[in-house]
Amino acid sequence: MNGQPSLPAPIESEAGVHTPGPDDSLALLESLDLGFDVLSAIDQRVAAAYRVRFELNGELRSRCERFDMALTKANADRTWNLPVPATFVIDRDRMVRSAHVDPDYRERMERAEILAAVASVVA
Repeated sequence: MNGQPSLPAPIESEAGVHTPGPDDSLALLESLDLGFDVLSAIDQRVAAAYRVRFELNGELRSRCERFDMALTKANADRTWNLPVPATFVIDRDRMVRSAHVDPDYRERMERAEILAAVASVVA
């Protein structure tokens, strides 16, 4: 995948979650050539289930509206909800074995950490 280390052979899949609707994001996702499936979570149930969703309100909502950046236009469910950037390594028994959640979208789980977490699950 794009010159990056890949997952160990026993891993069944790698996936991402994207909140805009499938029609709005298809061209973007195709251009990124991610090498894994992306779930189009148009109602944001996945983010809600993992408790990584929040609603913009008050001053943040007003600022977005002033700059014509209304989430209600971008989100398929037309809400002011935003997912918090998160990475989960989940085993075959659906147990979360490693997690990284940070509201600062610039802070992400390093790929090496993900691979180490996956390796510990399949070991």
